Formats: sequence, structure tokens, C-alpha cells
Amino acid sequence: MPKTPCSQLLNLTAEELAAGFGIAKSTAGNKATEVEKLLKFSRSDWEFLRSEILDGNLAIWYLSVNGYFDDIRKMPRGAQEEAFRKGLIPYIPDDQEKFLEK
Repeated sequence: MPKTPCSQLLNLTAEELAAGFGIAKSTAGNKATEVEKLLKFSRSDWEFLRSEILDGNLAIWYLSVNGYFDDIRKMPRGAQEEAFRKGLIPYIPDDQEKFLEK
């Protein structure tokens, strides 16, 4: 795995993060929800995830195909390329190394 700019993993709990700002955990959660709504993004938006956790986020890889949810990584490459072209997945799984080098 390539080196990330941050050599230390982020390990703060919600309580620790809120305490660092001198606010209650519920206040931090409410503000985070406001930011998500304002910027129109959700936790399943892969653009906002660190590359080392993309593979484990099933919300990114499970897509509805013919009315059924399935892991696009198990689908034929043509289906993966179409999902990538439409911006539904961050990269084609077989091309992961090229993506992570960016």
C-alpha cells in the first residue's frame, strides 16, 4: 500500500473529538449532519473517504443491477467499466493499483 501523507491512523472516538473542541458529542453530531446536508454528501460518497478504507465500504461497491443489489466487484469487467463511467464506483477493481498511485 502506498504511503499516505498522514503516517498515523485516526483513532479518535466521537467523544474525544468533541472534547477537543470543547463541545458535547451531540452538538458535534448535529453540526456534522448540517454540514452533510449543506454540502449534499453522505458517508457513502467515496470521494470523501481515505483510499485505504474504500475496499471495506460495502455502500460503495453494492449497486442495484436488474433490481437486485450485488457487489460490483464480482460482476464482469464490462459492468464495472460502465459503473465507473457513470461515476458510481471510484475505480475498476482490477485497476486498483493505478488508482491508489494518484
